[in-house]
Amino acid sequence: MRHGRRWSSSGRSNRLSNPPSEGRGSVADGGGFPQAISLAANPLHRFAVPLPPGKALVDWRRLCRLSISTSMTKYLHTMIRVTDPAATVRFFELLGLHELRRIDSEKGRFTLIFLAAPGDEEAQVELTHNWDPDPEPYSGGRNFGHLAYAVDDVYATCQRLIDGGVTINRPPREGRMAFVRTPDNISIELLQKGENLPVAEPWASMPNVGEW
Repeated sequence: MRHGRRWSSSGRSNRLSNPPSEGRGSVADGGGFPQAISLAANPLHRFAVPLPPGKALVDWRRLCRLSISTSMTKYLHTMIRVTDPAATVRFFELLGLHELRRIDSEKGRFTLIFLAAPGDEEAQVELTHNWDPDPEPYSGGRNFGHLAYAVDDVYATCQRLIDGGVTINRPPREGRMAFVRTPDNISIELLQKGENLPVAEPWASMPNVGEW
């Protein structure tokens, strides 16, 4: 679709005139019917939709309302499966998250636990625990990367995790980035908020451990 043009039913390109001020434009029955909404005439041009041949009226206000409604997608949560809910909740609590709610389903034989960082409750991680264990252990797979959290002090966060028995797979040697894993081997990235912290020991010379 080209900026500032429309295509008639004959296939010829014509300059697009602005719609009338009352928000409704029309094309005579015998004339060329527009096949697309012009970028110039529709400020929400990225939502432009084709019009079928024979459509005589373009209700611009209705199209704008429909366009806006399609952009209301909202992120809710990321779900990971866990084999030990208590251990995984403890892990995320060491990161600074807290439990928001928990759902136990007797019929479905599963538990859902939702956690989030304080002040960021709309970005949640969902732990799914199936009461009947799977025959094979969970594996992350290469199509899943990691969860990432910004932290106030990456050194203090890593030290708290070490004190809680968590391995730092990728230490924050440059004062910015670290990786750890949950009890079910889900990769977690920790990023320092703002500027990097000054390079410091023992982190600067700490080696990587395993995969991250």
